[in-house]
Amino acid sequence: MASITKSTQWSEAGLRWQWLLPAGLFLLALLVYANTFQHGMMYSWDDNRYLRENMLLRDPSPGAIVQIFSQFYFAAYIPVTLLTYWIEYNIWGLEPSGYHVVNVVLHALNSALVYLFLARLLKNRAVAALAAVLFVIHPLQVESVAWISERKNLLSMLFTLLAFLSHIRSAEPDGGRRWLALTWFLYLLAALSKPTVVGIPLLFMAYDYLWAGLPLRDVIRRNVVPLAIAAAAAVLIIVAHAEAGGIKEYRGNSPVVTAGIMLMVYWDYVVSLVAPFNLNNFYLYDVSMLNQHQLSVVLGALLVIGSVVFAWKQPLGRPFSLFAVLWIWLLMLPVSNIVPIAIERADRYIYFPGVAIFALVGLAVERLWYARTTPTWRYGVTAAVAVAIGGLSMLTIQRNQVWTTEGTLWIDHLQDYPDSQTGWLNLGVYYYNELAFEQAKESFEQLLRRNPNHFKGNRFMGHIAIRTGNYADAIPYYERAAQVDPTDPITQNYLGLAYFRTGNYASALEAYRRTIELDQSYDEAYLNLGISALQTGNNSLAAEALAIATERQPENALALSEYCAALTNLDRMDEAIEYCAAAARLEPTNGLFVGRYAHLLLLQDRAQEALPVAEQAVSVAPELSLSYRVLGDALASLEREEEAISAYRQALELDPTNRRAQAGLQALTGD
Repeated sequence: MASITKSTQWSEAGLRWQWLLPAGLFLLALLVYANTFQHGMMYSWDDNRYLRENMLLRDPSPGAIVQIFSQFYFAAYIPVTLLTYWIEYNIWGLEPSGYHVVNVVLHALNSALVYLFLARLLKNRAVAALAAVLFVIHPLQVESVAWISERKNLLSMLFTLLAFLSHIRSAEPDGGRRWLALTWFLYLLAALSKPTVVGIPLLFMAYDYLWAGLPLRDVIRRNVVPLAIAAAAAVLIIVAHAEAGGIKEYRGNSPVVTAGIMLMVYWDYVVSLVAPFNLNNFYLYDVSMLNQHQLSVVLGALLVIGSVVFAWKQPLGRPFSLFAVLWIWLLMLPVSNIVPIAIERADRYIYFPGVAIFALVGLAVERLWYARTTPTWRYGVTAAVAVAIGGLSMLTIQRNQVWTTEGTLWIDHLQDYPDSQTGWLNLGVYYYNELAFEQAKESFEQLLRRNPNHFKGNRFMGHIAIRTGNYADAIPYYERAAQVDPTDPITQNYLGLAYFRTGNYASALEAYRRTIELDQSYDEAYLNLGISALQTGNNSLAAEALAIATERQPENALALSEYCAALTNLDRMDEAIEYCAAAARLEPTNGLFVGRYAHLLLLQDRAQEALPVAEQAVSVAPELSLSYRVLGDALASLEREEEAISAYRQALELDPTNRRAQAGLQALTGD
């Protein structure tokens, strides 16, 4: 009886530990990443595409979900990930804290699941726990957690681990089809979160063969559906990338050269795993590095060969050593540039392989622990592990700070890559959006020093000059940008603005014409063309352009008022007054629009109607000479001469060159 009680106590203790460890891992992840909760968004690094510019999120109706699942977005088919953004956007909009908290919670859940998954495979809680702790705290994980755009990595891992746990359960004697069906569904969600998990069905098969001991026919039968999902996901990701131009040329136009670079990358991953001190959000590799880093290429090749030997010999135990190698390479292959993509290396690419890598580290530590039985040795191993965990945790917390803002991110990038044009561009864009124009100017100057013909660098320098009122300084930058890309309508439009503000109306007219030739849907260009045509006296062109502008933007008061001016110059008074009235109605506090409406009423001898409009103009814009001039005209027409004289004199105090006010005053006083 006593033995039964003791056995029950041990069973209950084991059950408590079974859930205590995952809960502890969850809390550890929250603790390590708590300093990311108040981080901002990386609008220059994909967060703009997934959130601010994503029109799919703006529709709160269920129809938006259909749209999300029925199209590619940003060179990918990731509807489950986009669905989470849609839900969150409709809860807290673009407030970044909510997205960051969700990312951390997902990583915390993944950490607990990593432990449960490895504990099932290895039948070794200690190794599984150590591997899961490393999964939580390693600095290479920061990019996946602290960057909102990497939600897809976190979600895909969540569903992959759940799918694998369900798959393991389905292979047990009492598993049944319902667990297998659940596996298929969860794997589908993983693929719809991030389709780079195409290798997972082969790992399902490896488990069935190596652990469950199923015959090959049953192994294939159980995994036909996941293999079909993986094949569809592979096709979708290739098509999506091809449509968006995401499939690039091989480096040096050679698969062999690309393979050489990737061997260097593999070795650099090993270095980053062991000594994660020089991590970066954007690693730069080029063909010239092959000659400079030949040792890294050789070490990368030895790493690949060594992994094959390791899988064959299985020194850390069978069958997990083989399974771990399969896990690492099957999940690295989609980002190994076999199909060339834009990026060679990224910390986020280790998130999935890290599960197996950290498990192997745990097994190696266990071997060290049992290598000797002396207390001194074991205390030493324990101390080394504790120091490593503490050090990695501190490095991760520090690395989190790099992702605080776009500014901190790109400053960190430029410390390692001071000649990075992408770095200087994105740092400049960050400062520009923050209205820190001096810092933005310095960043873009650094960019143009490295590439004087950089299109965006020149265009942003023009923008800065416009925003700071230095219109003449903007012109050469826009002209150079237009030379680099003569097909860009935005550059032409801003070049027209710079010409207009410096009084070169003829050149402004040509720039706006060019804008419309390049993009007939550019509504603002029609308004700008019309205003420039007015300044050059081409009233017919002005009326034609402004008619289009008002048709496309019927609520644009400036377009309505300028169209009114063009029609007035063409003596089409009845049409003109309609547009002046509409402009004044839309913006009743705009003295120019209200004053122009009063002027039109006076031209039609409607002084009684014009008087209150003129008084309104004075009330809302007492700093405008026009306001007092139209008031004087209205009063004079109503034979209220003394008041009219006072209004004219006020108009001339504000603008001594106001000819209509001069004429009105002279008519009443003879002066």
